[in-house]
Amino acid sequence: MLIKLKPDLYRDKKFIEEIATFTKKKNYVVDIEGSILSHPYYVLHSMGVHVRCVDPFEATYAAQEFHKLVRDKIPVLIESHAEQALVTKVSSNELMMLLKEKAIEEALELYWSRNNDGVVEEMADLLEVIMGACKAYGLEFEDIKNIAKKKREKRGGFENGVILVEIPPNVTTSFRFNVTI
Repeated sequence: MLIKLKPDLYRDKKFIEEIATFTKKKNYVVDIEGSILSHPYYVLHSMGVHVRCVDPFEATYAAQEFHKLVRDKIPVLIESHAEQALVTKVSSNELMMLLKEKAIEEALELYWSRNNDGVVEEMADLLEVIMGACKAYGLEFEDIKNIAKKKREKRGGFENGVILVEIPPNVTTSFRFNVTI
């Protein structure tokens, strides 16, 4: 069976996830036109679907531009699929900004993950970004863990699901206790 998608469906994560659920249940292999960095490839692959890039030796699509920070070995993986990866390296100042952007991207992917495996994968990605940011800022990961431990001792962690609803006005005093959250 051959299904061709309209370009506007390539970025529809819910639709791609529905395809993944269906094809995984039927144990189908999905052939896509595009690279392993394409959004459909990422979503399908992360949900455990076997995905192949159609005719990797003959490009039937226009060049894909990303201009985004990727893991160090992604260009090698792309080239192992008989595709070419054009890369550049950035200065340490640019890297710091890109790592902040990547942290937001990974946090959003964690937020939108719908199954436990996806959540675990996205947490691992977020952790990798944090470790990269430590290195970029000249810190050891242990330094960050120690700071987190001190904050946890002083303010607690997030394990208990405590939701601050409000701080009602105190009628006996005229000042307000400000809480930095």
